[in-house]
Amino acid sequence: MVTIFKSKDKTFVVKEWDTVTCPFCKSSKYVEFEKFGRDNLYTYVKCKGCNLIYLNPRPLYDEEFINIAYEEYDTESYFYTSKGELNAAEQKIYLDHKLILEQMESCLGRKGTLLEIGCMTGLFLKAAKDSGWKVTGVDISKKMIEHIKNNLGIEAYAAQYETLAFRKKFDVIYCSHVIEHIPNPNEWFTKFKKDLAVDGLICVNIPNQYSFDRIIKRFIHKYVIDRRTWDNWRTPDHLYEPTISAMNYIIKEHGLRAIDYFTYSSKNVVPNKGFSCIYHRVFKLGSKLRYFIKM
Repeated sequence: MVTIFKSKDKTFVVKEWDTVTCPFCKSSKYVEFEKFGRDNLYTYVKCKGCNLIYLNPRPLYDEEFINIAYEEYDTESYFYTSKGELNAAEQKIYLDHKLILEQMESCLGRKGTLLEIGCMTGLFLKAAKDSGWKVTGVDISKKMIEHIKNNLGIEAYAAQYETLAFRKKFDVIYCSHVIEHIPNPNEWFTKFKKDLAVDGLICVNIPNQYSFDRIIKRFIHKYVIDRRTWDNWRTPDHLYEPTISAMNYIIKEHGLRAIDYFTYSSKNVVPNKGFSCIYHRVFKLGSKLRYFIKM
């Protein structure tokens, strides 16, 4: 996704900083983890309570920040310009989504109703619908929701997830690389339980701060040479990044249980064989984390 400032060639300036406690466990004790951004403007800290890596202080998360950071998407990719026929890049992503859906069905034991939070342009929803799931989408971008409704014929809502009151329960709630963008994760986990069927499944994808490549890059940036660049229009990517220990904490805190979790990559979205299985499931060194959670 891109920010509206990119299209206007402006510089994002933090007008007001917000000093926060840990978004997961509310501890105020932390150590500095990493500086990043334009002129190292932003700071990730590591919570001493649950090991969450989070932005502190962070830009005030208000309506202006949301509009700048999330309203405008890259319309040249991710199933936006095409309205039926998939191009080669879209087809690859679509097939990857099918593999994830098969994994969900295996965990759940059936197909059913699926809610995707942060559905962007709706390609995952399309894959699920084509596979026989009954799907609903939520995204804060009105532009994306209009596309999903008009071109895909899928039920979707342009809103903050926590403001919606659904009349039905969902067999699966899917949240891929979204939760790290929202300031109130505990509120979301509470709502997950409210919106989930009794025997339902929550699937959460998040970045992995302790992936092999990020560990190496942090070492190089800190001790060798820092060649990172940061475009002036960019807002901080993530308000926090849930480590494995932090995710295990918040899941347990809400009376939920992780039935499976592992890392994966864009090239291997469902790592189940050979060295890839060892790399992602045993050592968990991939760039992304996937959690399957039940009540």
